[in-house]
Amino acid sequence: MNRLQQISWRRLLSGLFRRARKENDALVQRLAMLRADYNQLRQDTHVLLNQADRDMEALRETNAGLAKEFDDLQLRVWELEQQVKELLLYIARVMGTADSNEAAGEAVPNLSWVRLALVGGHPATQREVINELALIHGLQRWVIVPPSRECSFKKAVLKGKLEGCDLIVIITGYMNHSLTQAVFGLKNSGALKGKVVLLNFRGKTGVVREVLRQVALLK
Repeated sequence: MNRLQQISWRRLLSGLFRRARKENDALVQRLAMLRADYNQLRQDTHVLLNQADRDMEALRETNAGLAKEFDDLQLRVWELEQQVKELLLYIARVMGTADSNEAAGEAVPNLSWVRLALVGGHPATQREVINELALIHGLQRWVIVPPSRECSFKKAVLKGKLEGCDLIVIITGYMNHSLTQAVFGLKNSGALKGKVVLLNFRGKTGVVREVLRQVALLK
């Protein structure tokens, strides 16, 4: 290879090297930009996920609050409906042959000798029923079994809570059928000596009135 050819090859190689170096620098810059974009995207995604978690938690809390408010309002509606029915019945008695003075002189039923069980029903209804029966009618012994959707019982535990009760009242408006079936299963097997009664009332007034009526039938 003569000198002229050597010079030509050197120039060619030098040009190729400069081009490769220029392309490599461009690739390095492009890679740096892509890394920066990727890091920014990760940060933005992290912020969005955290915000989504906070929003979901806030929605869950709001939903729980609304569900409780709905339950309370529904219970109040049931109670008002029952009170209206009671008022209409009272008006009918007054307008008919009932003697209001005689009704006013009736003795308040005494439940001090009764052991009562309330099975199912809204927790607020359970509390109000027990409070009225205890304060006005002297109820001293009672047990409460929450609806099965709030608490689950094994049959042995359920039997232990109910076997000593004289009257077992099942409030059907706020519970699953499985708990009702469990109670009647124990009754049919002879494990429960007390009377089992199904009530379709969901407000305090109707439940209290029916409990008093059933207690009177026990005597």
